[in-house]
Amino acid sequence: MSKNVADALWELLQAAGVRRCYGIVGDALNPTIDALRRNGSVEFIHVRHEEYGGFAAVADAYLTNDPVAICGTAGPGVTHLINAMIDARKEGAPIIVIAGVVAVAQVSGTLDPVVRVNAPILRPADPDLRRLAAMIDAAERVTIFGGDGCRNAHDDLVALATKLKAPVGYAFRGKQYLEYDNPNAVGMSGLIGYGGAHLAMHEADLLLLLGTDFPFSEFLPDHSVKKVQIDREPEHLGRRTPIDLGLVGNIEDTVAALLPLVTERIRPNISIARSRRRANGTDRSPTTSSAAQRSRPFVPSIWSPRSIGSPPTTPSSASIRGRRASGPPATCARAPSAASSVRSPGHRWKVQRRTRWVRNWHLPDAKRSL
Repeated sequence: MSKNVADALWELLQAAGVRRCYGIVGDALNPTIDALRRNGSVEFIHVRHEEYGGFAAVADAYLTNDPVAICGTAGPGVTHLINAMIDARKEGAPIIVIAGVVAVAQVSGTLDPVVRVNAPILRPADPDLRRLAAMIDAAERVTIFGGDGCRNAHDDLVALATKLKAPVGYAFRGKQYLEYDNPNAVGMSGLIGYGGAHLAMHEADLLLLLGTDFPFSEFLPDHSVKKVQIDREPEHLGRRTPIDLGLVGNIEDTVAALLPLVTERIRPNISIARSRRRANGTDRSPTTSSAAQRSRPFVPSIWSPRSIGSPPTTPSSASIRGRRASGPPATCARAPSAASSVRSPGHRWKVQRRTRWVRNWHLPDAKRSL
């Protein structure tokens, strides 16, 4: 049997590494799906809605870094794939959309093409790396803040943080890659941040922004802290905050090349200890006194639940019965003042009666009479 265009399409996709295709069959896609059946090397995953299949394909491609196909038939079926295409563009996920629509010449609009470089090694040039190493060695306190671009760089980043004695904070999408097995991790910053990442960034002399397009610029330090941003996407550099140096490269390749160039530090970075104390609510340094805290605007990400304190709890019946069995307290809740010592005995009797009623508030009304 001779091959047709659909057979050649699936052979091409199979050679490119496609192993799965999500979508719904029907109408204009029938010849294409029939060729997929004949190919036998690409698994077809049927979904109930094209948009679900589109997002599933994006997640599959993002997690495996392999190209994944998604198909939709004519009419509204293809329009349901647009959100997934935008999501894939944002995530950098390699998906291939097969649209069973009319001729391209009759389509009024298209998405702008996006070209991404998938080089085996992508890092800055050696002069740029030496400049970065000189900035790191000249800074007394260095803080690392990472995002989704650190997904394959955990070991190298932990080694760099250990060598520099640098605290490591992370954005929401960098938490899963930088928090575990990291003795220098100090928490997350942002609207749902926690721990001491905010403090570590603002007390640093140099902030390394690695693989993050952190959108909450109000949580980043101002121009008093030097910033270096490294990202594989050039359009991310300097988009959220002014930077002193911007470099293009994969984080794993860049950090691996940077490690031998920086000088190992002996003295521990005090920001790590302070950030951890801030995380567990035990920071008693002068800069975090009550007066200083009241004078600064409230920033949610620098507080942890333990530092805020728990709400008052109602005593249990067992604890109240235990206090009743041991006898009344030696004094009332408030110590007697000089003014209360000259009040009438009737007044003291009313205070005692009120105090006894508070101690017996949990009893039924019949037993609460005094």
